[in-house]
Amino acid sequence: MLDDVPILQKQRLSEYLISNPRVAPVAAFGLAMLATLCVTLSVERASRAEQHIAMIERGQAVTSRFTIAEHQWMVKSGVLSANVFSQTGMLILLAGLIIASLLLFIVRLAIQQALFDRQQLLVRQEQHAIRATLTRELNHRVKNTLANVLSILSLSRRNAEDLDSFVETFTGRVQALSATHNLLMQTSWGPISVTEIVQTEMAPYFHNDPPRIKLEGTDAVIAPNDALSLGLLIHELVTNAAKYGALSNASGTVTLAWDLTQDHRILFNWREEGGPPPLADRCRGFGSDLIEKVISRDLHSDIKLEFAATGVRVSFAVPIREVSAFVLRQDS
Repeated sequence: MLDDVPILQKQRLSEYLISNPRVAPVAAFGLAMLATLCVTLSVERASRAEQHIAMIERGQAVTSRFTIAEHQWMVKSGVLSANVFSQTGMLILLAGLIIASLLLFIVRLAIQQALFDRQQLLVRQEQHAIRATLTRELNHRVKNTLANVLSILSLSRRNAEDLDSFVETFTGRVQALSATHNLLMQTSWGPISVTEIVQTEMAPYFHNDPPRIKLEGTDAVIAPNDALSLGLLIHELVTNAAKYGALSNASGTVTLAWDLTQDHRILFNWREEGGPPPLADRCRGFGSDLIEKVISRDLHSDIKLEFAATGVRVSFAVPIREVSAFVLRQDS
């Protein structure tokens, strides 16, 4: 136990015992008694600790008191029992859990509603953009259609001999335009088959026995605006063939052939045979104004008209455009 005594005090105690030899036996006896007391206290503390542990294991509470900085402290140790919470405490805990669950549910609903509102906003914005695009496209196509109708009206009036012939010619051309429009509606104004356009415009003349119209060519698709011009051109050619050319008698024939070229175009060749020879005044009455001034401009292609003795020859080309060239118009 002398190890707990400071070194300075040990030195002073040694000097005192050396200078007073008579006190040494008494000091030795006192130190021995002090050591015996310390050992006894340590044994008691160890025994008391073992008792505390045993009491805790039996479920009993143990109270310890000690002093720190002149303040009395008490520590109560033991094992928690199953009934550590009172009924009131259990009710409060249950109420807290219920409230926390409700708050979590409300927050989740709020987040879901926010996400749904955001999605609806995006959908409405997309619908508005689509509606605006369709409006612009409809406006553009209506203008083009009205321009074509006005051109047909003007040229039909100029070449008409009387009112009845004007009505007949104008009605036929507008109906040809309408027939191509119906085909485009079936494809949602997308790319359309050349074969379908030709067969639709020439359908009234296919019911001959033997057949007097021959179609030759590989099918391809063209842009909507080009389809309108092609339909009007085929109508003009077959109508004039029925009035003045190969289809005006019982033996004439018409051959329409087309081929794909390397420069992304479709080259058409119209050939009449077996009909009456073209008259001199038919050169300007054969719808040449409509073909050359309107259709040729829309197709960006030169149209060659030949009034041979054996029949009319017509050659023209229709471009094959990329899909991106005739998609719905966007904001500039």
